[in-house]
Amino acid sequence: MARSLGHVLLTEQSIYGLILVSGMILVAGANDDASLSVLSTVIITVLVFWLAHVYAGTIATYSGKKDGGSLSKALQISVRRTRGLLVSAVFPIAVLALGTLDWIDDYQAVWGALWVNTIVLAILGWVGVARWSSSFWWRLLSALTTALFGAAVIILKALTH
Repeated sequence: MARSLGHVLLTEQSIYGLILVSGMILVAGANDDASLSVLSTVIITVLVFWLAHVYAGTIATYSGKKDGGSLSKALQISVRRTRGLLVSAVFPIAVLALGTLDWIDDYQAVWGALWVNTIVLAILGWVGVARWSSSFWWRLLSALTTALFGAAVIILKALTH
């Protein structure tokens, strides 16, 4: 299970999804710190972007087949390739849901979701480099560099308040 999750999370779509969600939290949280509002914005945006990626991937895959291929097979390939975008959104959505359920306050939920994304980005940076280098320093550099995307969004969030 962990290995399968790693294959889904260590994809371009997953990292893009984390950065996208951080941006959505930033924008939605700047207008309204209510975790329900931010949560619904994030869910709707992720679904729209995922559907757009699935559509684009299906068309690109289907049109790239010399024999015409099967449209349903192209759709399956596209869904499999883009699932990281959905899976990566689960982490911040879970934190925002805690705020929506009043288990934590809305302010903590919004900030917590941003920090969770940053931590997940750092982990993905570390693990991604660990696949090709045993060097602690390369892994650390990758983790820090990847986490900087999340940190940049957090800084922007702080500046909007």
